Amino acid sequence: METKYDVTEMKWVQRKLDRKQGLVVPCIHQGGGLALLWRCSTTVEVQTYSPNHIDVIISENQGARKWRFTGFYEHPKTSRCNESWTLLSRLSSRSDLPWVCMGDYNELMFASEKEGGNTRPEGQMKQFEDAINRCNLRDLGYKGSAFTWRRRLGNHGWIQERLDHALVFTNWVRMFPRSKLLHIASSTSDHSILLLKAANPLRQKSRRSKLFRFKAMWFKDEACSEVVQEVRARGENRGSQWPIASCLEECQSALMSWNKNIFGHVGRRVTALQQKLQILENLNMGGAALNDIHEVRLELNKALAIEEDMWLQRSRNSWLKAGDKNTTFFHTKASNRMQRNTIARVLDSNNVWIEDEEQIGHEFVQYFAGLFTSSNPRIEGELIDAIQPKVLDRMNASLIREF
Repeated sequence: METKYDVTEMKWVQRKLDRKQGLVVPCIHQGGGLALLWRCSTTVEVQTYSPNHIDVIISENQGARKWRFTGFYEHPKTSRCNESWTLLSRLSSRSDLPWVCMGDYNELMFASEKEGGNTRPEGQMKQFEDAINRCNLRDLGYKGSAFTWRRRLGNHGWIQERLDHALVFTNWVRMFPRSKLLHIASSTSDHSILLLKAANPLRQKSRRSKLFRFKAMWFKDEACSEVVQEVRARGENRGSQWPIASCLEECQSALMSWNKNIFGHVGRRVTALQQKLQILENLNMGGAALNDIHEVRLELNKALAIEEDMWLQRSRNSWLKAGDKNTTFFHTKASNRMQRNTIARVLDSNNVWIEDEEQIGHEFVQYFAGLFTSSNPRIEGELIDAIQPKVLDRMNASLIREF
């Protein structure tokens, strides 16, 4: 998907996403633009790039496994599509490494991949099909909506097309047999998000009780101030010796109950709206459903703004402001802080790594118990005599006297 950003703007996005490495192909006259960003822990070798592609080799397991990734953007002008298919052919012949070429191809593979608007010429689709076969590529398939691009044509209804694809070599599928491409609905773009996902190992999580913290996102709900005013009066009427403490206790209890029963889990709300949006897009029922999609997108944007405030508070970031879709950056900051505060394993006295949570706790107890337990060493009298006292007799008498 084109970024429509220059280098400076993409550097700002790169910092928000906490991706220190990357390659940016700037836009030209407010159009085009590509970017590929990655973490420092990922080994990426850039091969070639242009306004229409970025081609890299990714190494894993210290170079033991390598594969290619290409971000592809077909020229939006139909008259120049042959240039894009020629580029795709050149890219396919450069290496036999497992390859995935993914992006916005601005073209259909079949007539059924479009609804609304003018019919796509058969010859135009045939050129795309021939290019795919010539490059020995195959469509990875997808999960989600049948279309990845939508636009309203004024009073003439909507047009929907599948313009975004992930094309792969067969050996790439063998390397990643459980991979899948997801079409993720977006509330801020006319293109769906393409998410290429591999199966992740399951992690065991331990549940711990959490401290109460006032959440800044509650301010976006007018009912929050009503709850606080009500419990303040209740706390003042308790007749406690410490009225402020009573009000705080009542406020904490009431806000926790209100958050659980009324305000709700913001993450689940966002997920529910995203699922509803995804279902509506999958229905492909025409104008009425598309109007519903528009309404759900507005509601989803409101929920995303609340979620953004939540992650801003959890990230403890003080130099970025909410309101410009920083949720991913804030989530990354909060997750990084949690990782720094998490002890995954410890090395015991026998140089054996311990990963079980209960055994880790026991090891800490044993370590500090030994650290503060005397081994009954022999101390010479001359050593004691050499220590100058700091607490005088009169000071000691004052310290030990009864209150």
